[in-house]
Amino acid sequence: MIASPLSLGQSLIQVWPQLMAIIALAIICFALSYIAFMRQEIRST
Repeated sequence: MIASPLSLGQSLIQVWPQLMAIIALAIICFALSYIAFMRQEIRST
């Protein structure tokens, strides 16, 4: 049991690196998917 829980600001400071890593990974995955999609030749029939 935690004797003194962290304030909201302290909690955000603790979680900030993980949050940024998740957002960065999502952006990187989206960018790679977008690049792969744009490199494909799409022909309409």
